[in-house]
Amino acid sequence: MHASPVLLVGPTGLDYIIDLRTRSVTARLGGTCRNVASTLHDFEVPTLLMTQPYGDAAGGADPGSPLEELFLLSSSPLCGRFLAGLLEGDVVLAAADYDFAPRAFSAESVGAILPSVASFSAVISCTDISWDAWCLLRRAASHASRSLYLLMAGWPPPPSFFEWCHGASCVFANESESAAAGAASPEEFCAKALECGAFRAVVTLASRGVCHAYQGQTPRRVSRQSADEEPHVRCTVGAGDAFAAGVVAGMLKSLDPEETIALGLAAALRCIQRPLAG
Repeated sequence: MHASPVLLVGPTGLDYIIDLRTRSVTARLGGTCRNVASTLHDFEVPTLLMTQPYGDAAGGADPGSPLEELFLLSSSPLCGRFLAGLLEGDVVLAAADYDFAPRAFSAESVGAILPSVASFSAVISCTDISWDAWCLLRRAASHASRSLYLLMAGWPPPPSFFEWCHGASCVFANESESAAAGAASPEEFCAKALECGAFRAVVTLASRGVCHAYQGQTPRRVSRQSADEEPHVRCTVGAGDAFAAGVVAGMLKSLDPEETIALGLAAALRCIQRPLAG
């Protein structure tokens, strides 16, 4: 068990999960940082998620969803405890700039927690927050000598994405996101992220494994470990986030790079086999 929690900063939305086997649709709290927090919980890594609601066009949520009322009523201690249970960790609500626009999570929202960054073991965020908020987090993490992890999220990707990479302990993206950032291949994405100041970069390749690199190493691909039978895939929502959480958990344990990749792949495998992944 880690003594200090990991701080996650990013918006939370609703994911609508379709189970073709039962022909059912289930709504649950989602979003990149929420998914990562959930898997870190599986690794017994304590987390604190600083979040605000958003309308997830990809997941089907909209400003009229029940999430809006849930967060607007969040000043109630009872509601706060309810949210904490759903998110499998402690929750800090950032209500200073309640907005559904992409990357509306502003610098004012994260300002209150910056003096406490040193009390966390690491900081995780995503490109769903504003550039100014990211810069503040990066400066606070650097000043406190804390690892900072960046997850590419939101669509379209932010302009000049690679500027976000400077100072990141690890940058995560999937293959589509790496192409949208302007990279001709996952290898080029990893190389450019390192060139722009990231210590490590990983691109997930769905069932084909991952491409990763760290400073001083040429990007290379790692395939998913072979098995006697192909996994029974229930839902792939959140698999990339689960992978990122596994890698971060391994890095917090000071595992070597290959071991962290194996841990991430194992977490993603568990995720896609759950009835309600993500």
